[in-house]
Amino acid sequence: MEKSISENLKQLRLQKGISQRELADKLNVDRSTITHWESGDRTPSFNDLNTLARCLGTEVSALLNTPAPAERDIIILVDDEEIALKGAMSVLLNVAPNAEIRGFSRISDAIEYVKQNKVTVAFLDIEIGNNSGLKLSETLHEISPDTKLIFLTAFPNYALSAWSTDAISFILKPLKEDSARKILEKVLKP
Repeated sequence: MEKSISENLKQLRLQKGISQRELADKLNVDRSTITHWESGDRTPSFNDLNTLARCLGTEVSALLNTPAPAERDIIILVDDEEIALKGAMSVLLNVAPNAEIRGFSRISDAIEYVKQNKVTVAFLDIEIGNNSGLKLSETLHEISPDTKLIFLTAFPNYALSAWSTDAISFILKPLKEDSARKILEKVLKP
């Protein structure tokens, strides 16, 4: 039998060792409000559920007794050429509709994003303005060793240099659906 919000709230509060008074103070509500929620006499509002989850160090889904949303694959593209970036993003949106696709024209923005998110795959141009996608691949590998790196470039003469990195593939521009599909079938979650 599934637990109710009231049972989940009480169980999570007790697991954290927080009294009803302490939780009420954190939420700026009266202790009797917590009592009503835990007894099932009242139901917390959506805003209250978000605040409760944050105070209890959990997700709203734990209070609602629903499974947490499935983790989506995150694919990033880094290319300073806007036309190439938009074209590749369009291809990836068609090939991986359930993934989150992010495009970056600046290396610094891509690095910040990877620091804060679990990126599954990174498509990198080799020449990004005056910067090197090869160098970027080293930085991304240090930040996120599990991220699969794929070079996407118009210059086939870079292939040898690309293979000396942790990249798993090298694709010539423009990115086409068949080549994107082949590589993503190998690295994305089913």
